[in-house]
Amino acid sequence: MPADPLMQLGSSGLPKATLTFPGGTAKYLREDGTFQTPPGSGTPSYSRVTGGTTFNGTYGNVVVYSTVAESGGSDLTYQASGSGASEGATLVNTSGIYAVSCAAAPNNASTPEIRVGSAVDNANEDGNTRAPFRADTGTGRYSSAWTGYIPAGSYVWLFVNSSIAAGVNVNQMTISGPL
Repeated sequence: MPADPLMQLGSSGLPKATLTFPGGTAKYLREDGTFQTPPGSGTPSYSRVTGGTTFNGTYGNVVVYSTVAESGGSDLTYQASGSGASEGATLVNTSGIYAVSCAAAPNNASTPEIRVGSAVDNANEDGNTRAPFRADTGTGRYSSAWTGYIPAGSYVWLFVNSSIAAGVNVNQMTISGPL
């Protein structure tokens, strides 16, 4: 038998192999010919909040959403209105890679951005900035997306330095992870 570090002998004496598929997903080939997913690679948590038309009482540029439209898993916790200084943010409970997307319709010229930090703040264009928004020309709407590592105990929030148009379904944030 060749001395290949990826090959091991199973209880039947036949080799077992670890396979890595494009994109880096490792699945393990069992002796019975089926594939086993590695431990800890379950379904990621997700959250989509909508109705972002009000602002955090402590930090007047942090959007607070009125509705948790979708959610699942235990890795994310939305901080609803009345949650103090963290209201409007999503608390990340498990470290990992997360995908975040946001859309907003500010009433005036604005510089919205996705922010991540150990505490919610009212600043912009600093170390907590993860993605500035792109203006959709002629619509008055902004959108942005970012994917990256977020440590447990961090918050994700949307900064907008303008009031937001009420009744516009585009005011929302979606987070999925850890991926």
